[in-house]
Amino acid sequence: MKRSKKIALIVALAAAVILVRLIFLINNPRQQSRLSNIASRIINKLDRNSDSTNKTIQPGSGIVDLSVPFTAQSPLAHWNIPEEDSACEEASLVMAEHWLQGDPSSTLDPNAANAEIHAIIDFENKNYGNAIDTSAADTAATFRAYYSANNISVVNDISTPDIINVLTQGKLVIVPTNGNALGNPHFQNPGPETHMLVIRGYDNNTKEFIVNDPGTKFGENYKYSYDVLYNAIRDYPTGNHLPIVGNRKVMLVVTK
Repeated sequence: MKRSKKIALIVALAAAVILVRLIFLINNPRQQSRLSNIASRIINKLDRNSDSTNKTIQPGSGIVDLSVPFTAQSPLAHWNIPEEDSACEEASLVMAEHWLQGDPSSTLDPNAANAEIHAIIDFENKNYGNAIDTSAADTAATFRAYYSANNISVVNDISTPDIINVLTQGKLVIVPTNGNALGNPHFQNPGPETHMLVIRGYDNNTKEFIVNDPGTKFGENYKYSYDVLYNAIRDYPTGNHLPIVGNRKVMLVVTK
């Protein structure tokens, strides 16, 4: 933080402290309440500004890697079960939710993750009649409905710098992809045509995105080059492997 900003912050904090002390010098209860609310708003704003400054990393410099707990889409390795073989969207949402909750785990407990993934699948089948493939917009709608959370948004027509900028702000990114185009050696050839994964960071030194890819048990902290992952991003329709039209670049942004 620059010296001028530090001075401004100290002055503002001092003013807030003085304002709080004045509350105790005023006998009118109504005025006490009013001044207390003002002081609280000032302090909260200062806290938010300070937190934002401390988290800022300039785009294009160094490494950003958010601590996101990992799970494969088939945590118990039942890859032959149809719902688990197509549960990349649900697994991505589970990872995002545990990140939001501040879960310190590196890898989620397989039994708990499996139960949570299946609970979302059951929720989708009951409410929407489908849990095979879900578009970016419908995946976001599932997240809002199942977790009662509104801190997820859909951004269309994105570029690689757009993804980097969002990650730099400390936000999480989920993208739908053509899994065939990812070239992941751990996928069963040729890879899933419709596949969703979590982008947790980037390494600008190697020009790679850092991801949690639920399509393989080796997907934690996996890296794809900027070009490979961006070129693979492609929204797909909700349904049972419906035809894919176009190549729209879209991402889900999850904000703490």
